[in-house]
Amino acid sequence: MRERLTFEEIVKQNERRIHYHIHKLNLHDPYKEYFNEGLVAMWRAYESYQPDKGPLATYFNFMIRNRLIDELRKQKRQENNERVSSQQLMNKLNETDYYGCMEDANSMMVAEDSPVYN
Repeated sequence: MRERLTFEEIVKQNERRIHYHIHKLNLHDPYKEYFNEGLVAMWRAYESYQPDKGPLATYFNFMIRNRLIDELRKQKRQENNERVSSQQLMNKLNETDYYGCMEDANSMMVAEDSPVYN
């Protein structure tokens, strides 16, 4: 029976596979977030691999690609939630304090232009 490889050996042999999927999904990865997610996916695939189900390389590809897509969806969802939250905050600020101050300023301008002050 073949001895199991260490994870370092697995990474050395398959790290290009992660970069391939990052490139194919057109992901910008300056902080290596997607690469690290790919490593986690590869580790989980290696730990749960069942040889009777098919080749390890195919399982790596499947797990890495799906993990990267999940991470992309998660980041898009977070960006959307942050954008919506900031828009709601701006709307709330605009309808309360900002317009209240503007009304006071307008009423003061009218009062200054009235004949009573002249």
